[in-house]
Amino acid sequence: MHPWGAAPTDPNHAAYDRPGDGSVGAQCSPNDILDVGSRPLGVGRWGQQDLLGNVAEWTRDYYDASFFFPCVDCINLIPSGPNPLAYERVLRGGGFASHPHLPETDLDAWNTRVAGPPYATESYGFRCAR
Repeated sequence: MHPWGAAPTDPNHAAYDRPGDGSVGAQCSPNDILDVGSRPLGVGRWGQQDLLGNVAEWTRDYYDASFFFPCVDCINLIPSGPNPLAYERVLRGGGFASHPHLPETDLDAWNTRVAGPPYATESYGFRCAR
């Protein structure tokens, strides 16, 4: 269910609900972004850190509502839509402004958010991976 296994999402596993400046539930700001690895209980199977919380991460996948699980080592490299700059890419992992107590939250590992590459916000980031 989560990168660290079945344990529920809590502040020891993921940075969420605006924790960085110490004012939980207050206005979002870049000060809410924590250092990588600040939630060591949230480490994934292969040592990845901060896959849930802190900042949502852009993925290489183009969004396609029909392209979902189950799949193994899959990626959607086929864009859809008339405007190449507005092709929607998938974001995963939620961020510091996410709330895990909602019925469906972007902190859930299976949840997909989408946005076009021109859209930027301090709660979106990226991960270099190989």
